[in-house]
This record gives sequence, C-alpha cells and structure tokens, in this order.
Amino acid sequence: IHTGEIIFENVSFHYGKKKIFENKNVRIHGGEKVGLVGFTGAGKSTFINLILRFFPLACGKILIDKQEIASVNLKSLRRQIALIPQD
Repeated sequence: IHTGEIIFENVSFHYGKKKIFENKNVRIHGGEKVGLVGFTGAGKSTFINLILRFFPLACGKILIDKQEIASVNLKSLRRQIALIPQD
C-alpha cells in the first residue's frame, strides 16, 4: 500500500563547511499536510530539495513508502511530488 509516508533517517547535509542538517530524523505520515516554517537559511528549501534529490546526502537516507529514494528512477520520483511554494 502506497501512502506517501516520508522518512528522514539520520540525514546529514552541508553546503561546503556549513552544516544544514546533522542526523535529522523526521517522519511525515501519508496524507499529512506539512508546512515548513523558519528563518532564512534554516533549511526549508534544502529539505524539499533533498527529497527531490537535487543534492546528495552526506549520510543517512530518505525513504518514501519504505523505499529509499536513492534507488528510485529520478524522473519517476519527481513526477510523484507536488510542491506549493509560498509565492
């Protein structure tokens, strides 16, 4: 059953030497609506860009419906995700 659950397991990511996420663990249940809120540079866009695989992870993994996104066809992954920007 595909519910759309997204899981970040010990995800670390950095831009150069600047750490954005360090061992981040997040679970978003399928069907749940989530708003990302924070100051400029807090990692909101990066969070989405990691799910869309625009950047490689330093470590950890991201799963959608218990399937690691690193093993999913990129075109297929991006076709299944909708984003509503603030603008």
